[in-house]
Amino acid sequence: SANVPVNISISENSTLNYTEVASGILCTNCNFYNGSLNFTDGSHVIIFFATDVAGNIAQNNSINFTVDTTAPVINSYNYANASYITGNSSQRFGVNYTEITVNNTRFYWRVNGTGKYNEINLTGCANGTNAYCETSVDLSSYVHGTTINFYFTITDRGGRTTSGSAFDVMINRQGPEVSDVVSDIVNGLNEQRFFITATITDSTTVNAVVSFRYSNGAFIENVTMQNSSTSYRVNWTAPTTPANYTYNIIATP
Repeated sequence: SANVPVNISISENSTLNYTEVASGILCTNCNFYNGSLNFTDGSHVIIFFATDVAGNIAQNNSINFTVDTTAPVINSYNYANASYITGNSSQRFGVNYTEITVNNTRFYWRVNGTGKYNEINLTGCANGTNAYCETSVDLSSYVHGTTINFYFTITDRGGRTTSGSAFDVMINRQGPEVSDVVSDIVNGLNEQRFFITATITDSTTVNAVVSFRYSNGAFIENVTMQNSSTSYRVNWTAPTTPANYTYNIIATP
């Protein structure tokens, strides 16, 4: 909250009142008022009116204003730190924030942690709690594996600026590759067990599965591989009916 100065002149001695969320008397038998009123943070609409001894009422138009005593808060970005992006021609970068009097929002970015940050001034960013604003950058000329460093700043109309943490994202345009596949088959009385280990060379992989089929191509099932350090492993029990099986490892970024 904040104390807001109030200075009012009246043409004759009157009782001066105001109304907003609360209401009250500022002075009686007075022709001016020089003081202050306390308001909480947020938007306000206040009306002042004066009543003379004859009961005549003079009312001003409503006054709209906003009280903002806190700096902007940056809640999050649309990418987590150390995540991956496609690096396309209109790569979107966004910020979630809380601020009721946004004056300007700026986006800063550079490549591979070197050189001066590029600056983009965002327009039309709304006021509010958990508000969101974004911009786009053409990253199509940068190669796979390029790191983009970025952050946002938000300044309110009171001149307070909040700078968000600098995050890194990496451009990934290549699919994951499967290598070093090792498989073992254990034949039991009523089962065949497949033990398969594969190395996924692309660290962006978030899912890896093994697709099992009969030798004639008929689909049996997919089994999710368990990530263990840099390798993925699966222990699969085949159907009890004797048959020949094939499998295919699928890695999805």
